[in-house]
Amino acid sequence: MEVLNLTFTKVNDETLYVISKSCSGLLHLILEKCSRVTMKGVKHVVNNCTQLREIN
Repeated sequence: MEVLNLTFTKVNDETLYVISKSCSGLLHLILEKCSRVTMKGVKHVVNNCTQLREIN
């Protein structure tokens, strides 16, 4: 999977931790209107998804 669009979902930091464990090919993550996500969760994804090129 290269693009993951989670717009308007109830995703939270815990969900992002799980995603980051299996994100080997993730290039683009869309988190628009995801009010339960914090900067801590986003940083975890950035640090673990090394091929990630863009987060919205």
